[in-house]
Amino acid sequence: HPFALISIFIPLTCFAYPPKAALTSQDTPRFKLDLNFADYARSGWYHPTTGPKAVPPEKNSGWAEYDIEAPEAGWYELYFHKAPPWSHEVLLNGKRLYYGGVVRNPGDPRDKAIPGMKSTNLPLRKGRNRLRLQRLGRVGFPQGFPKSLTILKSDGSPNQRFLALQDGFDVIRKGEKYKLRVTGGAGDKAATYVFFRRDMRGGKVDEVASVTFPPSADFITKTVEIPADKEGVFELQARVDGKPLSTAEFRGGESQYVVVDTRNDAKKPYKKTLLYDIDCVNQTINGKPIDLKSAYWECNGKSRVVETRAGRYRESGTGLEPDVERTNIIAEQFPGFAYGIDMPDYPGPYLLEIDHPDDAWRSVCVALLEVSDPKKRKGVLPPGSGYEVGGPLTLSHKMQKHRVVFWVNNPFLQIALVSARPGYRAGASRIRVYRIDGDLPPFSANRKDMKGRFCASFNEECGRWQRDLNVPKKLPEIVRDYIGIKRWAQLTDYVGMNGLWPTDVAYQNALYDSPVPAGFLIRGHDAVRISALTCEKKRMHYVPEIFINQDHFEQKVLGGVDDDAEAIRSQNWLNLNSSRKTVWNVAHPAIQDKIIELYGDLADKVSDSPAFAGMSGRLDGWLWLGLYGFTSQYYGYGDFTIKRFEQDTGITVPVDASDPERYQKRYAFLTSPDMIDKWLTWRCDVVTDYLKRLRDRIRRNSPDATLFL
Repeated sequence: HPFALISIFIPLTCFAYPPKAALTSQDTPRFKLDLNFADYARSGWYHPTTGPKAVPPEKNSGWAEYDIEAPEAGWYELYFHKAPPWSHEVLLNGKRLYYGGVVRNPGDPRDKAIPGMKSTNLPLRKGRNRLRLQRLGRVGFPQGFPKSLTILKSDGSPNQRFLALQDGFDVIRKGEKYKLRVTGGAGDKAATYVFFRRDMRGGKVDEVASVTFPPSADFITKTVEIPADKEGVFELQARVDGKPLSTAEFRGGESQYVVVDTRNDAKKPYKKTLLYDIDCVNQTINGKPIDLKSAYWECNGKSRVVETRAGRYRESGTGLEPDVERTNIIAEQFPGFAYGIDMPDYPGPYLLEIDHPDDAWRSVCVALLEVSDPKKRKGVLPPGSGYEVGGPLTLSHKMQKHRVVFWVNNPFLQIALVSARPGYRAGASRIRVYRIDGDLPPFSANRKDMKGRFCASFNEECGRWQRDLNVPKKLPEIVRDYIGIKRWAQLTDYVGMNGLWPTDVAYQNALYDSPVPAGFLIRGHDAVRISALTCEKKRMHYVPEIFINQDHFEQKVLGGVDDDAEAIRSQNWLNLNSSRKTVWNVAHPAIQDKIIELYGDLADKVSDSPAFAGMSGRLDGWLWLGLYGFTSQYYGYGDFTIKRFEQDTGITVPVDASDPERYQKRYAFLTSPDMIDKWLTWRCDVVTDYLKRLRDRIRRNSPDATLFL
């Protein structure tokens, strides 16, 4: 079984794991414990560690737990050896110390004596301590753990007597406080830690707080409050005795935070400046002839200039001309033409306008290819846009405008108009590129509250604002989320919508930090709060969606609520179930409670904001899991469900529970003319009661919130 518990006894009388662990002495006797990764006391793996398909523990995914016998209470250091860089969690005595990747500490002089990478400081109690390393679900891909680890008694240096954990939210409003619970002490010397705030976008550094720990025999924990007096993305750095703490000693997940000024959405003056005016008929840019060798391209057929009732314009070939090379890949047959322009050293936003004819069936992709090195043909193609005219749509026989707001990261831009239908032509008469300085103007400048009509922009996959709105990839994740969500909200407001509707838990990802969505690839920060507070700032609505499609969460979290596997699955009348995905039994209270817990956990992250309008779930036939209702009247005939029906209604279903054909017989009885109304009414009552409890959990801190399905 991939999650079988493996228990081994390791004698610890001399604080050693023979033969690999030993107590050593350097200048003074100090505890040192060297462990191979496989020297764990307990574990849970996704892949077997023995047999013909064995995967060694250090190349596996799951978790491993060690029993560490500390000779005395105090500070220790955890080092990893030959560790992959992947994200992981370290827990001590059931409490998480951090979530993040392996960090390198080249400035640590101990790297020569301990050729590894420091993970964190450990405040160990005397006697047994449980140390867990885990990489669950999507966090565990790619697979891998350290090959070995070392636990070393601190030498008393103040940088080794520090542990900071976030206390509250890491996305806050201007005027609030970012809080840390800092543990120190347990040393014979006082230590003062000074905190500096670095603007992660501008680079400015300010001293913002300090905390002092006196000499003490025991650990001391204090709350440090960091002022949030301006909007932005910030990272805390700490110094002691004038020296900076390393990343392993002050983890990024605890030191990075966002401040949103929700009371002030003052707009920077909007200014639109024309940069390029491309005449597609006369082939000029800003009135000058285009260099057809370096600033113009065609593919899959020659373009031509035509004149119709709509006017004069250029259109591409069809992709089917005799001289066009044929391929088996349809996208390589798309015909089109493109123009190249130099872009300012300015990220945007920009506005692209295309005058195009509405006089024939055209399915045109507008691709904005960013070129970083034209000579080496290196570039990036962000998601594009397009326009569709003709076909099932009525033709106006006039020129229409296609508008695109976009951002750039590279110095050269290729604007390509490509027909997505071989045999049909792309067409345009003029292309204009504007630079926008200041903020995009809102569609409605009179929005004073969040009442009235609600029209939201839906984002189908987690964090798509980063890719769709072309946020630079080299920036830290928390900065990319801040920029991307801000751009998304501005663009949504600009086109007239008043809400954001992101899938914040979907497929393999969860855009916030919590142990509840176990197995999802979680963010190290609460991107959901960036969305909520940005909407609050702009007087918009925010509705996060949950779409479960994660194997660990399904198999281990949902699948672990009842030892009876049949009870938690919805049984169809023919005893046939999909081999791809489980259909869960919506009538099982434990399944209901897990979904309510998942929704409630996310709601608690964001429901303090007036922008929070509710939460959403999908009734999706593409991936139906049965989490919001019975699949159909052909499902729901398992032993557990029938027993609950009998208990709730007093009706006896006259079918032997050991009969191998009981599902078909139950179906025949319960859908008979005399029973079907009672049967369907009970099912509706079960689902309605569950959905009301789910709605009420969402409403715990926000009474007007809605459950959308």
